[in-house]
Amino acid sequence: MTSGNGVFFRTLEQEVLVYPTPLMATFKQSRKKALPHHLLVESDSASIEPGSVAVHSEFTDPNGKSSVYQGVAGEDYTALSVDIDNFQEPGRHTWHAWLYGTDKLSGRPLVFLLPEQTFAVADYEAIEQAKRDREEREAERKRIEEERLAEIQREEDRKMALITIIGGNILLLILAVGGWFVVRKIRAKKLAAESEESLEAPPPEEPDKAA
Repeated sequence: MTSGNGVFFRTLEQEVLVYPTPLMATFKQSRKKALPHHLLVESDSASIEPGSVAVHSEFTDPNGKSSVYQGVAGEDYTALSVDIDNFQEPGRHTWHAWLYGTDKLSGRPLVFLLPEQTFAVADYEAIEQAKRDREEREAERKRIEEERLAEIQREEDRKMALITIIGGNILLLILAVGGWFVVRKIRAKKLAAESEESLEAPPPEEPDKAA
């Protein structure tokens, strides 16, 4: 198929240049319950007029409730930061935004729609409850372990006391038996000595009949 329309050819052959987006947005989620989130909007200072940067954002919680946050850069600034409430509703949150700026070369207003994005909010109460439950379980485990170790120590103490008593009784028995043998030996020696003395003594003299 051919065409003799020069306009058609010129349109068909037109070059289209695509540049990186001169406006960028970054959502920074707070990790602390008491601090807000931040929506940071930055621009290419070579392409965007200072003071022309603006943002319109919408955040939706898991229950479908929407909140709008807007911001405009200062006169000499090419970036801005918007505080976003630290939503307490746990679950999946969504957000999208429109970014605004003015082209520095042409003075033409620019609008960029950011696609929907998501972030999650933790269930802090559930986390705290889980932490308390874990601490209680750890305390109970520690208590049981301490009781077990105390019972083992008491059993060891009882064994040691029993060994001491038995050892003491055996020692007393050995001392008693040893003492009995010593006393018996001493008595035996004494009796033997007395018997020897009686045998060595001269017989008594008989009285003189003549007298």
